[in-house]
Parts: sequence; C-alpha cells; structure tokens
Amino acid sequence: MKKQASTVSSPASPVLGSLLQASLLQASLLQASLLQASLLQASLLLASLLSLAACAPTGSLAILDEYFVALAPSAAAAFTAHTASQLVLKGSELSSELYQRLQTNPPQQLFLSPVFLSEIPTILSEFPEIDLAYIGGPPTVTDDRLHVISFEVERAALQAGRLARRHLEATPASQRGGRVALVMPDGTAPAVGQAFSGQIADLLPADQPLIEVFVGAAYSAEAVAAYREMDIAIAFLAVPSGQVNQYIEIMFDPSCFIIATLPFGYRLFSAADLVLSWDFSGALDQLSRQIGQQPGSINSLEWKEQDIDHK
Repeated sequence: MKKQASTVSSPASPVLGSLLQASLLQASLLQASLLQASLLQASLLLASLLSLAACAPTGSLAILDEYFVALAPSAAAAFTAHTASQLVLKGSELSSELYQRLQTNPPQQLFLSPVFLSEIPTILSEFPEIDLAYIGGPPTVTDDRLHVISFEVERAALQAGRLARRHLEATPASQRGGRVALVMPDGTAPAVGQAFSGQIADLLPADQPLIEVFVGAAYSAEAVAAYREMDIAIAFLAVPSGQVNQYIEIMFDPSCFIIATLPFGYRLFSAADLVLSWDFSGALDQLSRQIGQQPGSINSLEWKEQDIDHK
C-alpha cells in the first residue's frame, strides 16, 4: 500500500507569506516613489527650461567669436541661456561673416561678444531694424537702440582696494609688513590709482607709500625684475590678461597677496589669489530686460570676485 504523502503546514509558512506580501507592497511603494521622483525631476527640468526660455527675448540672436567661446565657456553659456539662438563665427574674416549673416536674416535683437566692439557704429547705421546689446568696453557712439554694459577699470580698482583693505585688516598689526603695489599699463588714467589707494591709504605706513608701476604694451621682465626685492606684500594687477602670470612670476614673492583683473575669468590659469572678472550672467540678465523695452543706455556693473584655490 502506497503511503499517502501528508502535507505538513510549517508554523513559519504564514510568516513567510506575510513577509512576501510586505515585500511586494514595499516594492510597489518604492516603484511609485521612483516614478513620483522621476515626474518631479522632469517637472523641475521643464520649469528650468521654461525659465531660461523666458529670459530670452523673442527673435534674439547672439553672435559670438570662436576665441571668446574657447577662452570663456561659462560666459558663452550665459549667452545661450539669454538668447533664442546663437551663432559662433570662426576664422579670420569675422567681420565679413557677421555682415553676411545680418544681411541674410537680420534678428530683432542682436547680442555681440566683446570682439565686435568696432562694428557697432556700422550695424546701427546699416540695420535700423536691429536692437543691439553689447558687453565690453564703452563704444564710441550712443543710440536709442544700443544697450551696453561696460566694466570699467576704475571700478575694478575700487573693488580691489576694498579687498586689499579687508586682507590688511584681517592681518594683526604686529604681523603687517611689506609694501603695497599697483601695476597698470602706460597711459592709465590717474583716477584708477586713486580709486585703489583711497581704500587703503590710512592703513599704509607714512614711510611706505603705495608703489605705482606702469608697464608698456609689450611684456618686459627686465623692466620689472627689481620690484621683487622691494618686499611687496599686496599687489593689484590691471594689465592685459596674457601678461598677468608673467608679471606675478617675475615681480613678486610667492607669499605676496595678489589681486588681478581677468575680464573673461581665466581662474584656473591664474597665479593670483583673487580675480576680478566681468559678470556676464548679471550683465545679460539686465540687458535681456532692457532690450526692446527701454531706450538704449550705457551702464557699468561691478566686477565679479573669484577666489582662487591653489591647493
């Protein structure tokens, strides 16, 4: 007689069943949470894109040059966020390519990278339907259709003076030592030096006034090498960007606290401790609100302060 198999209910079976049901429920809840998170992430991304699109004036075009895009990628990205379309011109015939594009399909609002400063008068004259926005040095013309944000060296000197003062005040008086220097190109307006020195004059010893160094357009190590022996503790450099590191290396001891102007913000390539650069994002925010809505104007903004970590 074949023995009938008996089914024995293990006391653990109901527990396992409950655990299985709980696991399935948790998995369902987790899946629902992931789906909800994905939907939230998608909503945030869409909101971000809509926000960026709202910043871009309808019919706006940014024309940039390839050198600007290579040297200042974050600034170029700011143009992308604030204009409806972008065009990067390459090669040595930037001017002719610029006018070819404008003649083919002129935009309602045109944003230009700094290299096109000299083209502004011609664009205003030849294309009366275009409102123009520009970031850089002040142009030679004004117009109701021209909106400009400039970053003046005098304003940078004022900011650098405040930063130098902050550094001095953070140093105990007993430990302060060395001279303070300002390095500028030949022909710099006296107001630049005055803006810098006016912030720190009362902290400088009477027998150690500010050292003002004027340099030529071409870099010359021989002209400035002697300053390394002058025990300079703080320096502000407002020289062409390509010369900043060269002057730092030849003029100053590594312990010197250095502030430099670098308009496009080459922060990773600077030997300075603090860099003052053009605030493209802030400037484009302002220009996007003005262009096509307000009469043209030329305004100045503060430079953007960037700490450099050399560790």
